[in-house]
Amino acid sequence: ATLGSRHPRVIAARSEADRHLGNMRSRAENILGSPFKLDNIGFLPGAIEANVPIISDYLQLAAEAQGLEQQVGQIQNSIDTQSEQLQTLTSLRSKLEGLEREQEVANTIYASVLARVDLENVDRFSVYPVTQLLSPAEAPTKKENLKQLLLLAAALAGTLLVLLAASAYWLLKKWLPATRKS
Repeated sequence: ATLGSRHPRVIAARSEADRHLGNMRSRAENILGSPFKLDNIGFLPGAIEANVPIISDYLQLAAEAQGLEQQVGQIQNSIDTQSEQLQTLTSLRSKLEGLEREQEVANTIYASVLARVDLENVDRFSVYPVTQLLSPAEAPTKKENLKQLLLLAAALAGTLLVLLAASAYWLLKKWLPATRKS
């Protein structure tokens, strides 16, 4: 007010203030994405010194909000990626379980067929020994008398037993009356 609007110090201060305001607008445009928000804040009623903390707080909060929005976007992308991976892994897990069941069935069938093949390939000659004839059977040259000899021996033994029993009976009858008398 004492120097006037055309004084070189006033002009230099005004140009420095315009330069700072331009720098602030370009920085606000980078942070906020629009220079018009800063213009609305810059012309609030009151002293310019009172607007500086408000503007700095607003710029700080706007930068934090933009950073948080980017974090939310990254987290959302991570969630989408993980849900896709979960769906893929779930389908792969179900396929794996199906393949494991098929493998168990195939192993069971294989074991059954292998056992059947082993039973069919058993060497029958090792289980049942082979008998060989050393010489062919020949017809006897004379008649066999074994039956007649056995019959004769049995008749002779029977006769001896009958004679033994009769003599034991005779001795007993002979001695029996003598024992009764005494």
